[in-house]
Amino acid sequence: MAMRMLTPWKNPRSENLWFRRRVPANLVAFMGRREIKFSLGTSDSELAKLRCQEENVKLERMWHEHLNGRTYTVLSQRRISALAGEFYREMVAAHGENPGRPFEWEAELERLEKRRKRRITLVPLNYHLRTTFGEEVNTFLEKRGIRLSGPTLDGFVAEYVNAKEQAAKQLLKIAGGNWRPDPDADRFAPVEVLAHDGKVDAMTMFDRYADEAGVTPKTRSSWRTKVSSLMAFVGHDDLARLAR
Repeated sequence: MAMRMLTPWKNPRSENLWFRRRVPANLVAFMGRREIKFSLGTSDSELAKLRCQEENVKLERMWHEHLNGRTYTVLSQRRISALAGEFYREMVAAHGENPGRPFEWEAELERLEKRRKRRITLVPLNYHLRTTFGEEVNTFLEKRGIRLSGPTLDGFVAEYVNAKEQAAKQLLKIAGGNWRPDPDADRFAPVEVLAHDGKVDAMTMFDRYADEAGVTPKTRSSWRTKVSSLMAFVGHDDLARLAR
């Protein structure tokens, strides 16, 4: 995919300049929308150009990775909750033995709230959370060999942020001398649901077929995109659950 240079769009209903780009047809299922547009938060043309280019590079990188071999997993809401629960327990375990002083966790909660709040309210919340917390979310996921995208990624990022807030509040209590277990620690789906018993991963099976059939790289890339779109449409990547 060739890099497309964008210029800010003048929305007649806003004083600020906007980012606006149509999603390529082969990426609509991946993105969950046909067009991306939001305010750049400024009427300054030069600053808007810089912000527009920055946002466009993020999109181009994401699309390039998607179209060039990265395998993404589609998770149910229950499995998203279980994964967020893993992060919650990991964060509490990492700091629970020596939580430090209460004011440190109060400051952490304040920082979290500021990061969660959109600077530009017209930017979709899911996009804001993804760009704000995306790097740390992907670090957590990559340790488990998981790559998420589209609505699945948005759903997990929202749960991740909630789990991070819950863990920080629990660590604040511990730092203050209250060592009682978190009464809401079991609100997450059980970790057992993350097991893949009986699952037939769509991309794994496709890659096996492509290897055995000697499919050309160009055809392989094209078909991979179609398989990915199908998995996004049905809401999971398990061939064993795929009905006619």
